[in-house]
Amino acid sequence: YAKWTPGNPTCSNYGGTTYGTVRGASRCSSSTVAGLIFFETFSFLWTSQVIGNVCLATVAGGPFGAWYYFGPRADGMMPRHPTTSSFVRASTLSLGSIAFGSLIVAVLDLLRLILNAASNDANDAFAAILACCAAFCLTCIQGLVEYFNRYAYIEIALYGKPYIPAAKDTWRLFKDRGIDALVNDSLVGVALTFGAYIAGLLSGLFAYIYLRYTQPDYNNDGQYTAPVLLFAFLIGIQCSLTLSSAIEAGVSTIFVGLAEDPQVLAQRAPALFSMIAQRYPHVVRGIV
Repeated sequence: YAKWTPGNPTCSNYGGTTYGTVRGASRCSSSTVAGLIFFETFSFLWTSQVIGNVCLATVAGGPFGAWYYFGPRADGMMPRHPTTSSFVRASTLSLGSIAFGSLIVAVLDLLRLILNAASNDANDAFAAILACCAAFCLTCIQGLVEYFNRYAYIEIALYGKPYIPAAKDTWRLFKDRGIDALVNDSLVGVALTFGAYIAGLLSGLFAYIYLRYTQPDYNNDGQYTAPVLLFAFLIGIQCSLTLSSAIEAGVSTIFVGLAEDPQVLAQRAPALFSMIAQRYPHVVRGIV
């Protein structure tokens, strides 16, 4: 960014000639720096979305999808290396669909950041309030799109569909089973979040025991006790949430499989299917 910032020596001495100086001055401007920041921010948002969604598709189409459609490994029907095969599919054949869905979320995220910046820099109170309301609405829309996309990526991972057909099938699933999906994810999310907080508290407790009995030199006066405990708590929560995201992806994968092909579970896991059919008979009814 410093290279293109106005007033930088490389701008005034660009090329060593009058033509080079004019050309260099035209390149070095605040708009150029803003464009670079915009490009870098958008690239980061899009790339991070693609990486996270490739991981989701890998887990959904790998161990969980293979278990649902081929049964446990002991039955001898599960393909070899399902996770590796799923990762190869997600990062090659399905990468375009995943990137397209991630692009939608990245654009919404970038617009939200722009609105937040506009609300902070607005001189007029009415304009600031309007920007805040728009950013809040955009955040809600982004959350719904991310929730919707997660099921679309599972459809892509399980059945190799392009993004648009997967999104249509996901919309069909939500129209038929929307409340069930919401309750399913809410219950699982509450349990996993509660477990993450327990992991964070245990991490903080172990950090306190470490400081209490080792008494490191940097904490002779106890000035770093609170920061260390806080960081240990946050790291414990984040690690637990990262690991539990695989469990959440597996629950959503089985839910999609039940909606699309309920009879497959009846063949692979009759006891589980019977238990679900007794308590939730409408869930095991396939979507037409």
